[in-house]
Amino acid sequence: MGDIEFNSAVITMQAIVEVPALDNDPAPPWPVAQIAPWSWLPLNADCTDEELGLFVAALAARIEVLPPSGRADVVDALLAEELQIIAGGLRVGDPSTGRVVVPGCCAGLEDWRD
Repeated sequence: MGDIEFNSAVITMQAIVEVPALDNDPAPPWPVAQIAPWSWLPLNADCTDEELGLFVAALAARIEVLPPSGRADVVDALLAEELQIIAGGLRVGDPSTGRVVVPGCCAGLEDWRD
């Protein structure tokens, strides 16, 4: 996503996901960023490995993976899912006013075109 010019205004669009409250029981079998639950994780090329790990952990939080689960088990379970669902969507902002619209309930990246 990038900047979109509309009537001489620059509007930004950013893919974001809501950070879940990971119960860490068991902890994800990879490093994850320590970001406050229910905050927004921006997805872009600048994401760290730990932020990508948090994104995958958020995806995996809603699927059933039996313990003990390693990385391969989680990846196999994610690949077996017909549809990946994650809380989030597009954050739209106007840098000139500082106004930002974040996704609400029932918005996910899987439906971003809707």
